Amino acid sequence: MEISKEISKKLFCRYLTENHPFLKLAPVKMEYMYLNPDIMVFHEVLSDLEIEHIKEMAKPRFRRATVHDPKTGELVPANYRISKSGWLKDEESPMIARVSRRVADFTGLNMMSAEELQVVNYGIGGHYE
Repeated sequence: MEISKEISKKLFCRYLTENHPFLKLAPVKMEYMYLNPDIMVFHEVLSDLEIEHIKEMAKPRFRRATVHDPKTGELVPANYRISKSGWLKDEESPMIARVSRRVADFTGLNMMSAEELQVVNYGIGGHYE
């Protein structure tokens, strides 16, 4: 999707310092990708060690991604989503719990009703239309 010049000239990057006291000491890099609705990318929020830990935990759990069939409510594979997914719970690893807590801190969202951490591998030719 191409963004119009009118919108792109209003986009910006900044350091996020609100939402949690710790962000005053360790601000998060935030880049606006779109406005109304706000779509942002948060940069450098995971360490290499955390990334490797998440990948190692998720790898044995990878299964073909499914979607809810609107007619039956069943989970079914779909041609418009080609990937493998794995789900990680906070209770399974202190590191996963820290990542979830960090996301809550810099987004200001309550993670109590959030889904588990979803790890997706699209591989060669994978996509989600």
